[in-house]
Amino acid sequence: MYGLPKDLDLSVFINKEIEEITFTVNTIVFCFGIGLSITTESIVEFFYLKDGSCCCVEPPVESSNLMMLLGKKIVNAIANPNGKLELAFDDGMKLGFLDDSSQYESYRINIDGKEIVV
Repeated sequence: MYGLPKDLDLSVFINKEIEEITFTVNTIVFCFGIGLSITTESIVEFFYLKDGSCCCVEPPVESSNLMMLLGKKIVNAIANPNGKLELAFDDGMKLGFLDDSSQYESYRINIDGKEIVV
């Protein structure tokens, strides 16, 4: 809905690991350690390493392979002009957080108490 701020410093994600993934009825929360998380209320693209396939995960989640990312280290973070945030991991897997709603918030990034709404 709002897109990513042009001055957003994504280097905060580099070398962080996904420590926890929490599922609620309306959200998926990815925790990268103290003070860094992404909460999505929309579609997340998950690209697998082994066969290059992609699946889309959206709340409410009944089952998921996202747990494969626990403990994986982020090696790159890219902000796309369309509001999509891409995180690439050390084993080749990727996550894409989509800004796909013109009416509602798609995801929120929390960096040390500062919330960025996309």
